[in-house]
Amino acid sequence: MTGVDVILTLLGASPDATALVADGSRWAYRLPEGTPLPGIAARSISISRMSLADDAATGRPVFERVRVTGVCENYEDLQALTAVGGQGAIGKACSGKRGDVAGLAGVSVVYESTGPDLDDDTGADLYSRSIDFFVAYTEAA
Repeated sequence: MTGVDVILTLLGASPDATALVADGSRWAYRLPEGTPLPGIAARSISISRMSLADDAATGRPVFERVRVTGVCENYEDLQALTAVGGQGAIGKACSGKRGDVAGLAGVSVVYESTGPDLDDDTGADLYSRSIDFFVAYTEAA
């Protein structure tokens, strides 16, 4: 399990996020072609695994940066998903969450930043924006 699994689990459990994005439209890494929109893709940007404190340690602290991208057919849906400052459905579903999530212990999710509106170069009139989160958790040693 990874921080991406944590984010996708939190999104799947959020009434706000699931009201906007159907179950088959949340994916790891990228949205497959033909995915119904709006859609969400989560990918790992970086992972830092810390050294074990001692030989008796049962878990290793991990810090992962996860980028979550909302892709929509209109700007209003994009705003509802990815409003700046983590105030959209994605931010509300993930930011500040703690506990055991997606089979990982000691999870803590912190909002990092919201990226710019992205242009669609394909001519398909799609709107997208990404939000980054720091996901900390304890990995079995």
